[in-house]
Amino acid sequence: MNISDMEKHICASSWTSDEVLNNHRTLCLDHRGRFSASPNAASAAEFIQKTLQGYGLDNARKDYFPMITWTRGETRLSMVEPSSAEYPCIALPYTPSCKNVLELVDAGMGHPEDLAKVPGGVTGKAVLVEDSNPPSGPGYHRLHKYLFAKNAGAAAFVFASTSSGMLAPTGSLAFNHNGDIHQAIPAVGIAAEIASEFRWWLQTHTVQLKFEMQHSLQAGKDCNVIADLTGSAQSQNMVIVCGHYDGHDISQGAVDNASGTAVVMETARLLAPIQDYLNCSIRFVLFGSEEMGLVGSHYLAETMKTELNNIRFVFNLDCVGNPGQLGILLQNCPELIDFYTKTAKDFPSDIRVSTHFVPFSDHFPFLMRGVPASFMATSGTEGRGWGHTLADTFEKVSGETLNRISMHTARLVLHTTQAAVWPVKSKSPDQIADMITNSHMKHLLEHENHWIF
Repeated sequence: MNISDMEKHICASSWTSDEVLNNHRTLCLDHRGRFSASPNAASAAEFIQKTLQGYGLDNARKDYFPMITWTRGETRLSMVEPSSAEYPCIALPYTPSCKNVLELVDAGMGHPEDLAKVPGGVTGKAVLVEDSNPPSGPGYHRLHKYLFAKNAGAAAFVFASTSSGMLAPTGSLAFNHNGDIHQAIPAVGIAAEIASEFRWWLQTHTVQLKFEMQHSLQAGKDCNVIADLTGSAQSQNMVIVCGHYDGHDISQGAVDNASGTAVVMETARLLAPIQDYLNCSIRFVLFGSEEMGLVGSHYLAETMKTELNNIRFVFNLDCVGNPGQLGILLQNCPELIDFYTKTAKDFPSDIRVSTHFVPFSDHFPFLMRGVPASFMATSGTEGRGWGHTLADTFEKVSGETLNRISMHTARLVLHTTQAAVWPVKSKSPDQIADMITNSHMKHLLEHENHWIF
């Protein structure tokens, strides 16, 4: 079977089945949230493993890893001065239990220079920071901003959305799984409207907030789900197709990342009948605990260290449920621009190819070790859209989108396995260390005990 016939099979199988949509609905409605190490995550992992096994993949398995787990309890955020009111909020994962009254200060975007400008400093105070960055950059992530505030002496972190609609954002804190189990400072996500009220009070008053939280942290475990297509050739080369199946406990996690999980599973279904014609093997991985700091992918990249030189490429699908164009972001690897641009045009397709670098998803631990990798997502609204809020629900993702992205992904993977000459080699540790340092990631990785250079 030549590559054209294989592509015809992929296209026909994709558009004549609603399997990917059914899998997406199952993940959203039967295994809601799939929060790290939760019963819903465990049931989702079982569903994924059995489904991949049913598609004919080899050695479908769950690979467990240790971690500090977090279970949400009660959270109350109240103003005690200059007024008395209680506000809706969401505790950010890894937040410890506490009962504190703290002065609130506004640090704007939460960059180091913003913290330094706060009158009276931030030590011992609750620091209000918004989820935005200046157009000129740098574009700091929530994890950076939390760590900036914590290291500056803040006693609590208040993370504000910039989108209207009374939707508080969630997202884990920077955390070292080999450190003190109660290392984090209390942190909450609040809606943009709540932040606006706080800032109104701060214009003329000292604001005191009361944080009351009951959450639990303990040593535990989670798992990745892995399955293989071995291919026909004796080559040791491997392609990894992956995404994270975990989400947050406040929502269904439909776009982030039931969409990516369903497309990885569908890509496996589309390629399984033609595995005997593949020139290298494909490993499909659905990662656990991505939302808790890429815990599952850091673990797998380390355990696969003797195989890293054989990995041709990593396709990481994260948030492919928006209805827009599919992007394949090649992570500062211009050597692959021509290959994937030509491949996308030959389909033809609406895929956009760039070298943009995204360090906050499951390809990154492999990229750190020199493996060429991509981050794949569909365009939608600016920023996260509904992601990391309770509004990330199943009806926002269509079957047309999932079928289209699955077809594109399977064809990209096919062309990657069949390429006679691969145009890129693994980068050296020095090259990778320079890239990460230039991207403001070194300090965060050191804090999380993930700096390997």
